[in-house]
Amino acid sequence: MRLCLPKNNYSQLFLELGLVWLFLFLCRVIFLVKNQIFFPDFGIYEYVVGSWFDLITIALFFFPYILLCTVPVYGIFNKYRQVIASIIYVPSVFIVFWTPGPLPVTAPLEPKSLLIFSSISCCLVSNLAFC
Repeated sequence: MRLCLPKNNYSQLFLELGLVWLFLFLCRVIFLVKNQIFFPDFGIYEYVVGSWFDLITIALFFFPYILLCTVPVYGIFNKYRQVIASIIYVPSVFIVFWTPGPLPVTAPLEPKSLLIFSSISCCLVSNLAFC
């Protein structure tokens, strides 16, 4: 079974940003599991608010990429748009996943291995989508 990425620009954009959203959610879950003592009453409402915050973060950090992917460009400029979009996408992923937050004194934030994996996999999906 071969994994085929969508050919439609909007489906591809939804897949890439959805993957970023999934990894942000996983980072939050791992953070809460590691720091459970600090958050004893964490419920579903807080997960929804956190997901809303993640959507806003994605919209702000990936705004140039979203704008570049949704503006229709035809002909030879489409090739240049894809190169510029991947140049914009990769630093945005690293900024979102590598920006340090407030660190608790007694517990580490997230495992760096998940951050590295999520950054690399998001960049790979971005580069494969332009084939």
